[in-house]
Amino acid sequence: MPSASKSQQRLMGMAYAVKDGSLELSDIDPAYRDKVKSLSDGMTKKDLKKYASTKHDGLPETVDEAFIGPFVFNDKMSDEELKGMYDAALDGYAYYQKGMHYAKSDYKKAYQEIEKILKKRGVAVDEDFAHAAQHITPSANIGGMGPVVLPSDGTVGSGDKLSGPGIADIDDEEETKKQKGTVKNLQAEELALTFKAFLNEQNEAMDYNDPVLVRSRVAKMRADDMKKLDALKKKEEKERKRAMKRWNQKKYDQWLEDVASNDGWKNAFDMAQNAEHEPGLIDWVKKEFPYDDAYQRIQWDIEAFAESAEPITEKKLDRDDMITWIEKYMDFVRTTEEFNGSQGGIWVSGENGDEYKGRVIYDYYSEDYKNRTFGVDNKWEKELNKRGWYSEWHDAGTSMIWPL
Repeated sequence: MPSASKSQQRLMGMAYAVKDGSLELSDIDPAYRDKVKSLSDGMTKKDLKKYASTKHDGLPETVDEAFIGPFVFNDKMSDEELKGMYDAALDGYAYYQKGMHYAKSDYKKAYQEIEKILKKRGVAVDEDFAHAAQHITPSANIGGMGPVVLPSDGTVGSGDKLSGPGIADIDDEEETKKQKGTVKNLQAEELALTFKAFLNEQNEAMDYNDPVLVRSRVAKMRADDMKKLDALKKKEEKERKRAMKRWNQKKYDQWLEDVASNDGWKNAFDMAQNAEHEPGLIDWVKKEFPYDDAYQRIQWDIEAFAESAEPITEKKLDRDDMITWIEKYMDFVRTTEEFNGSQGGIWVSGENGDEYKGRVIYDYYSEDYKNRTFGVDNKWEKELNKRGWYSEWHDAGTSMIWPL
């Protein structure tokens, strides 16, 4: 779904940033704020990213676009894109429920406007029961049921017996155990049972050629399913928070010690990935270190824990060897003689943002007292001390490293 113009790409970029949390809505020009809010509320993060990542080359500055409810479209879009958006708008209108973010009239107006564009191109968009059946679930195949088939004289429907390629896996104990209890698995089960009951109940009384009646029944079924899924998601979220509360710094340090022992730290990357099997751990790390990637942070902590457990070496590095080691992490490294004539020290920049294991080494104005001492990263200073050196600020942008 590429953007059709530079202006649309910019709007999508702002909406994606708002959705991602990296930009506040209040920071956006008031002239575009409502459009950006509508896009951010009405589109998925994935779709916004696709529009926002369109290259500018060859795009016009603007094209005529329609902003209706959660839909943004124009005549430059392909038939497939417009038909997909048409189906989404039609579903929103047919299955509209009280409390939805946009008005029912927005969905109707959107699919009518898109229909006009498609009909000008000669593209048929006739709505019938077959289309409605395709939208009862994300696809016409309901986990293990196969294609949707309605009952008729002498034959049963797909809701009355199971069919399709998914049946071969029902007795697979390993797969069943893996999926059991997940929201996705429960969703499939609930939808299958609900659809079967729906077909049985309406087998004699329902006129399948009445699209209004079909949509009404399907909408009711979807509403009931959504309530059940919401309850399942709330339960899952409650369990996630409960698991996260079991972690604190002391337990985290103990876990680091366990995985780093017996040379486990040498495989710190794999150990960090395995953290997802510890209930609540990833969520706790994200909460404690919101600016770090959780898995990367765990990897660094495993490596750092192993290093902290090593005895401090008695071997002192001379200045040349120390400069060689520092240059692995810092771009600007000179002698103190080059700075002001002082003998024996190392002159480094304190404002270039150089990093050691994912954290800025020198930040004179930092208020991160947990991980820094006078603005110097504690892990960096520890490495200097192990090699017989220490940091000393000369000014806010300049640090000297001296032998102990």
